[in-house]
Amino acid sequence: MIILFIAFLVAALTLVFTSYTDVRKRTINSFIFIPLVAVAALNYAYTGQGYAFIAVGLLFFAGTFIRTDLYLYPIFGVALLLASVLLLMHSPVFLTASIMVFLIYELGFTERLFGIGDIKAMMAIFFSFVQFPFIWAFTARQAFLLQILPLSFAMLINIALVSLYLPVYMIILNLRRGNGIGVTSLFGMKYDESVYAVNRKRYSVRGENDSRIMIYRSPFMVPITVGFFITVIFGFWMIYA
Repeated sequence: MIILFIAFLVAALTLVFTSYTDVRKRTINSFIFIPLVAVAALNYAYTGQGYAFIAVGLLFFAGTFIRTDLYLYPIFGVALLLASVLLLMHSPVFLTASIMVFLIYELGFTERLFGIGDIKAMMAIFFSFVQFPFIWAFTARQAFLLQILPLSFAMLINIALVSLYLPVYMIILNLRRGNGIGVTSLFGMKYDESVYAVNRKRYSVRGENDSRIMIYRSPFMVPITVGFFITVIFGFWMIYA
């Protein structure tokens, strides 16, 4: 239990720090989640559970250091998924956790949706906290779910819900600038040279000439961090009975 608590402290400090750097610089150190993954692996080994999951999880995390524009990246993930099915078929919660890690890993291919730093963050916490003693007691149904579903399932839901702030924020920002509301306004705005000149870290430019738009580079570490804390406190809050 003490090692798990240390893992929680490492995760909390790391997530808060990377959220700060993501907001300020839109960058995350590629190696900053290694200590968390190492402590989590030590915890699994010490408690004598999930040795195969340790190996699979460490290999998945190591795979994030492969260049994401190479086809080797997704192929490596599929190979590890097949290995996970073979090694963890008798442990439903660890098998499901491996599938969750695989899905996040594959989202890192070409980094079109998420930066690799965000991918590493989610993979690190998904691997580290398959189960966790919450502050709030489980209901009977929640306890049953944790025999099948890893904590990462609830984390993903919470991260997705917190991320809904982005389209709301972008709509408000567009309205303040007098822009029309449409699909583009949910994640970006019409190109404005004066705005882009002083906010190059916050926006990326898509399109050419008059069709150019500025895509807001969301500091995704913030919803990851908030979603993590919601999950370790409230667990599967969406299941009351």
